[in-house]
Amino acid sequence: MLSLPQIELGELKLVVMSSPGSSIYVNGTLAGVGQATVFAPYGATLNITAAKPYASPSTRIVHLTSPGTIYVSPVPLTAYVTLRVSSPIPISSVEATINGTTLTWAVNGTVSLTAGIPYSIEITSASPMNYCTPESAVLVFPPGNSTFTFNCTLSVPVLELYSSIPASVTIATPTGTVASVNLTPGVPRYLAMTPGTYTLLSTTSVGGRAPLTLPISIGSPGLYAYNVTPPPAASVGVLTVYSNVPYANITVKYQNGTAVVSRIGSVSISLRPGVYLVSASAPGYVNVTKSVIVSAGSTMSVVLPLTPYTPPVHRVPLTRLIVIGAAVASRLRPRASGS
Repeated sequence: MLSLPQIELGELKLVVMSSPGSSIYVNGTLAGVGQATVFAPYGATLNITAAKPYASPSTRIVHLTSPGTIYVSPVPLTAYVTLRVSSPIPISSVEATINGTTLTWAVNGTVSLTAGIPYSIEITSASPMNYCTPESAVLVFPPGNSTFTFNCTLSVPVLELYSSIPASVTIATPTGTVASVNLTPGVPRYLAMTPGTYTLLSTTSVGGRAPLTLPISIGSPGLYAYNVTPPPAASVGVLTVYSNVPYANITVKYQNGTAVVSRIGSVSISLRPGVYLVSASAPGYVNVTKSVIVSAGSTMSVVLPLTPYTPPVHRVPLTRLIVIGAAVASRLRPRASGS
């Protein structure tokens, strides 16, 4: 039993020490915080417990036979803190300082910390690309599993390049090439850039693909993402044929004479590369035909001018008229008498 601190009653003094903030209970009654002094008769049994948030309580049974001091402290619990990252660019690890201790902290990696203690966490850099603004926070973690999320804010403009096929990319300004990279299919590449205007050229050794040229403009810090997959090369050309006569019949034929299309006024058609015959005709005009070559990816316009048809004039030679006239005159001349 606990009693008032009166030595004359034959009670013994026991001082109980614990960690700061720990509540000390003696036989279930709160006796103090951090430290408690109790008096009890000789031979008394004392159940002493120290408890604290984020810690496991500790209990000690004391059979009091002499005055003294004992230590009873809760057992700190552990917080298992996992690093998560929210970032526009890939990050595999960060350099961190936790309460003055520096460590390399892998993404999804876990560090063990004492629960309930304030921790100053500073993220000073990131790998493999150190393009993030440093970040700091003061946090208290409960026992068990917890997470710390690093939100990467880009400190520089970053260019993301992606291609679904192997590609070689050059980035240039009017004064020369700034960067050249080779892209693996489906694997983005990231480049730190300075603000400005650039021309991007993406080429590939894959057959049937055409070069891709893009103008790009880089401004304030942030992510600038581009799909630079070289597009399929054009397999046809566009041919447009018309005449100066609105109602002319326009015909396009293969070189062997087989008709492809025939329309009044004009024709616009996509054709595979090759040689074609184009013609225009209209009543009262002279027909026009010419040969054209269509190339893949080309756009060609052909004008077929028609000229009016003039019928030929058949003239009789003058000598023939004179002969005929003489013959007629001889027939009409009267005969002399007596002949």
